[in-house]
Amino acid sequence: MMRYQIVNAFSNNGEGGNPAAVIINQSLNGSEKQAIAAQIGFSETAFLQSRNNQLHIEFYTPNKPIAYCGHATIASVNILRKQNLIDNGSYILHTNENDIPVIINDSSVYMQQAYPVFEQVSFTTVAAMLNIPESKIVDAVIARNGVGYLLIELADDDLLYNLQTDEKKVYDYSAKEDLIGIYPFVQTPEKLLSRMFAPYYNIREENATGMAGGLLGGWLHHRSNGETGDWHIEQGHAATQPTRGYLQVHIRQENNSYVVLVGGEAVIQQEATLTML
Repeated sequence: MMRYQIVNAFSNNGEGGNPAAVIINQSLNGSEKQAIAAQIGFSETAFLQSRNNQLHIEFYTPNKPIAYCGHATIASVNILRKQNLIDNGSYILHTNENDIPVIINDSSVYMQQAYPVFEQVSFTTVAAMLNIPESKIVDAVIARNGVGYLLIELADDDLLYNLQTDEKKVYDYSAKEDLIGIYPFVQTPEKLLSRMFAPYYNIREENATGMAGGLLGGWLHHRSNGETGDWHIEQGHAATQPTRGYLQVHIRQENNSYVVLVGGEAVIQQEATLTML
């Protein structure tokens, strides 16, 4: 039997958020981790280990490993905090790629991300994936910081709410451009509304995506020439999503460059067990 924790990351006062499975200090090979992630079936499962006084983390979707995952990072660090294994402060999570700095305070956990790079995208390509007219697209850009997403600004929130993507076109485009998925959004005076689709990683849709949220904050900061650096994102703006995710994004200057902080609350739902197949 394998024990794991179910944590809703990017919740708000104990409500909403995106569930991740977190497994701590289990000696498993890559094939075993992939099989466990597939059996649990969440969009991401995190495997966290303490080795030589260092924290190491890996992320798996149901069908393949992924370099980074925002909501599973927030979930994992909250487990450590709630179990009194770490205190408030700054820590480093070591991955198979680049390390993830995290910051813990009394209410939230923030992960640091690299400032992204950007590439404009044809509206014609985007319109075909979203089954909408080009005139409804405000902007479209690929943003990358170790992972990549296609960020798509739409004209109004009703369009976002009722959006029905062409899943095959999104899958093929993600595979061609080496993207996790697409992240359509709308700006309102109070917050950003968003959705996320990643069929290439067997994630039809999820309601809180820390890496995509950080890329979006980076893009809006870049587009404003650094005038705006703080955002609240409410993800899951759709009838198909029964709950929303709530992300905070902050851009700060550090050593003559910018870094992105993405964070929020998390709530532990339950401890579960898995019978290894």
